[in-house]
Amino acid sequence: MRVRSLAGRLLVLQLVVVAVTVAAGALITVRVARERTETAARERSLTVAHTVAALPDVQTPSRALQPLTERLRRDGHVSFITVMSPEGIRFTHPTPSQIGKRFVGTFEPAARGETVTETYEGTLGSSVRAVVPVRDDDGRIVALVGVGVLTDTIGSEVAALLPGLIGLALAILAVGGGLSLILARRLKRQTLGLEPHEIATLYAHHDATLHSLREGVVVFDEHGRPALTNDEAQTLLGDTELHPDTLGDDTPLIAGDRVLLASARAVERDGQRVGTVVTLRDRTEVETLARELGATKALADALRAQTHEAANRLHVIAGLVELGRTGEAIELAGSEAASAQDLLGRLGEGIEEPVLVALLLGKTATARERGVTLTVQPGARLCAGFPPTDLATIVGNLVDNALDALGPDRDGTVQVALEDDGATARITVRDDGPGLPDLDVFAPGVTTKPPGPVGRGLGLALVRRAAAALGGTVAARNEGGAVFTVTLPHEREVAAAP
Repeated sequence: MRVRSLAGRLLVLQLVVVAVTVAAGALITVRVARERTETAARERSLTVAHTVAALPDVQTPSRALQPLTERLRRDGHVSFITVMSPEGIRFTHPTPSQIGKRFVGTFEPAARGETVTETYEGTLGSSVRAVVPVRDDDGRIVALVGVGVLTDTIGSEVAALLPGLIGLALAILAVGGGLSLILARRLKRQTLGLEPHEIATLYAHHDATLHSLREGVVVFDEHGRPALTNDEAQTLLGDTELHPDTLGDDTPLIAGDRVLLASARAVERDGQRVGTVVTLRDRTEVETLARELGATKALADALRAQTHEAANRLHVIAGLVELGRTGEAIELAGSEAASAQDLLGRLGEGIEEPVLVALLLGKTATARERGVTLTVQPGARLCAGFPPTDLATIVGNLVDNALDALGPDRDGTVQVALEDDGATARITVRDDGPGLPDLDVFAPGVTTKPPGPVGRGLGLALVRRAAAALGGTVAARNEGGAVFTVTLPHEREVAAAP
């Protein structure tokens, strides 16, 4: 049968590996056991040979020693004990017919006083044997004693171990097979029953899908390290680093000149968190349109407020004329014109950026419509050299936040101070509202306002980024209300925005 599944192939492979390993282990064990048995037989033969050689009766060798050597052979569990002359003529042998014949094997070194151990094919068969000299009281060699154990006996001893070895091998094979089966089932469960070609195809599909998405996707591992980032995420983020633990659903995020919404979702397997997937949506165009709409609405509100005030003044002037009090009507009209001209003159005198002058005029009208007094500190000065868009972002967001902090039903005052000594410009916006919360108000997404159509908490973050892009800093404090101070150097190295 051909096994087609990955789990089945691995199971068969593991069973083959286990079987080969067990067989090799069994063969090695048998070989080691045989070598140890031969070594033990050699040592036993040598011990018995020395014991027999030390007997007084052996110093006078004769055939009368046959009963003694046979009894010692049985007691010592050896195959033969042969007492022979120094010339190798046997006096004793397990086979009586071999008595008187020459010893088959190496004995000459023993005749010279040495000890001989060897494996040799003798009259009884192959044996492990030892031959030692027998000395009389004068130290002369008068006889030799040869003791041996047949290798067939050694094989029988080893064979007695085989049933245990086979049983152990079968047990190991069964355990290995069971573990292999469990591993194969676990692998099949972890791969969701998919085969290698299916996994490769699925990966190719997922990779193509991931990189074709128009939303950014970043996958983090369980340690919070980026494991996978698609092309759109690389484009959106640039050098901006993500911290998945700080993200939730639709968290505002500023990356370079882009406004993003980041959503994080935990990835779990078997009840344990194994990573996080963060999706990124580019809301730059939507946010830009929303801010343009807000600016247009603010301008419309300012025009409406000015129209409303102008209409009221015209009604008053017309009434004075009808009453015949033309002098008072002319005086009222002149004072209103002088007031507007005075404000424009004060702003235009010290502020060299016309966009900022126009912005402050519009914000003044908007504040007056809300019942809030917006004042620009006398002697306001700001030299040219800063990008007007960045100035509008900084001043516009700070004034809007101050107006929002006072609320629609609360009278209050917003003060704007502009100082410039030619080297450093300082913009200060303060209000007499409730003050700042105990939060990092410059972090994206931090706000005390109700949720908006594209999220809140981006205004002050944009202020800090614009200030950093100009090499400046922004600080906030509570002092009878909220006070924001932006410091911008005229000569600067552009700092990396946080």
